[in-house]
Amino acid sequence: MFVLSLKPLLKLPCKSSKLEQRCTPHILLSCKHSLFIKQSGSKFLRSLGQIRRTLKSQGLHLVAKKGDVSDLCVSFFGAGYVGLVSSVCLADFCRKVYCLDTDKEKIASLRDLQIPIHEPLLEDKLRKNYESKRLFFLSENFELAIRDSDILFIAVGTPSRRGDGHADLSYVFSVAELIAEMLTPGYTLIVIKSTVPIGTCNKVQEFMKAKVKTPKVQFDVVSNPEFLRQGSAVENFLHPDRVVVGGCGPVGSPSRKQMETLYSPFVKDKEALLFTSWEEAEMIKYASNAFLALKIQFTNEFADFCQLVNANISVVMKAIGLDERIGSHYLQPGPGFGGSCLPKDIRALVRSAQEYSYSMRLLESVIEGNEIRKRRIAQWIATLANESCPKEDVGTFLHGHHTTVTTTNVYGKRFGILGLTFKANTDDLRESPAIYVVQELLSLGAHVSVYDPQVKIESVIRNFDNFKGFPLNICEDSYSACKDADVVAILTEWEEFRNLDWDRLHSLVSRPVIVDTRNLLEPSLIGEKGFCYYSLGRPPSFPQNNDKQQQKYKISASETNLQQTKNSLIEKIKTGSQ
Repeated sequence: MFVLSLKPLLKLPCKSSKLEQRCTPHILLSCKHSLFIKQSGSKFLRSLGQIRRTLKSQGLHLVAKKGDVSDLCVSFFGAGYVGLVSSVCLADFCRKVYCLDTDKEKIASLRDLQIPIHEPLLEDKLRKNYESKRLFFLSENFELAIRDSDILFIAVGTPSRRGDGHADLSYVFSVAELIAEMLTPGYTLIVIKSTVPIGTCNKVQEFMKAKVKTPKVQFDVVSNPEFLRQGSAVENFLHPDRVVVGGCGPVGSPSRKQMETLYSPFVKDKEALLFTSWEEAEMIKYASNAFLALKIQFTNEFADFCQLVNANISVVMKAIGLDERIGSHYLQPGPGFGGSCLPKDIRALVRSAQEYSYSMRLLESVIEGNEIRKRRIAQWIATLANESCPKEDVGTFLHGHHTTVTTTNVYGKRFGILGLTFKANTDDLRESPAIYVVQELLSLGAHVSVYDPQVKIESVIRNFDNFKGFPLNICEDSYSACKDADVVAILTEWEEFRNLDWDRLHSLVSRPVIVDTRNLLEPSLIGEKGFCYYSLGRPPSFPQNNDKQQQKYKISASETNLQQTKNSLIEKIKTGSQ
């Protein structure tokens, strides 16, 4: 259903459609049948897009009534992770969705149905909606999308600003300026989907008001943060825990009606659609990510302590996760958090607080702790390649009692790395702990072979630009990566690593040592297969009835400083003395 503001010069002959006069000059139209609008001396306008553009050109406005999401047209500026997933999912319900990006190669690939990211369920939905002509990809002619759309989403990146950790808002304001200059008469809703510091929406609205060039333009800016989880983003969008909208007007206002209409297919419980202020919506996004990072750091700290006292972290976290006040999510130890959101957003939140002379000490410690975590994991894996260290519980190493390895321990050793992404079911390498670990091993002179089931070779190469000439081998399967390895390390919890042929793997490796930084495997099973198995916060497992082999591989760190080792090795490489 549509509400149209009409000028007297418009005539509305209508075939098989119901017209109900509500109040001058508004008319309620049912567009389930063919609708024809005729202007004096012009041809009939048969498509809803034509109707909308004609009305807008005369300062008239077409607004969908609540519940008619299928009549809406929306546009997303930014074909990155958030913009692409959101536009593809909304195209299931909206009349038309534009996905806009200035990257011509990316848009060309999307038109060829080649998706630049790995996300379950996304490819099939994109194909269906694109072929049904409900989803369009544009790298130019943005005026068409702006003129045709009821709602314009800003979903561009806000990366950490180099040097200070602040969120870089240049892309957000660039899109805001573009939209402001192209807005046509009538009402348009601007929605900021990007993760932005507190106070940004207010600044964007004032900025756009100053940039608008056309008279009779009306718009509102609202905040609508995303809570998608990579690897399950399509499901998250279609079945959200909650939808947060900040900065809408009161009940009945155009902005609120539009957002209620847009999310009506997804939010059945009214309590899950939260209308807040701008500042509250912006804060909710940052607070959510900060709390998740805090849970990860909390679990990692307890995993290391469990290692020291011979407790099993899996048992401990399962028990506390049964407390409904705590919950079971994000209580799995690992090599640290990474990805495109948590590290950058926490840095930006801490810097934003500092602008108000407020120190978020807890989150500052989380940032520091995550960096320490990645470093210790790298050193731990390096240490396990050492055959000559005395028998000692490796748990003391992770807890910080030992933080050093030597070139003698690592130089020339071979490591098989399984998994490079920051988590499973994505191809995202941004700030992945696995990348840090591989770089550390290469810095120590190790030979490293890597395999990830979803990462493209060119993406791996980009992340190791500073390591050209180093012995890094990118493999096509797990077994190739593990061939002749002194240590095999699982750094991402891909399901296929759980189901490897362990007998085959045992025959390929140089030393049967597995480091599982995701606690993916069952310790006793791997021990039975003849491996020395180390995981986080759990007792190690060794080959059964083989005291000699158990003694040989139950190893820990030596006492030479890691940074000194790296510097020494790099210097040798530079001078050619190696």
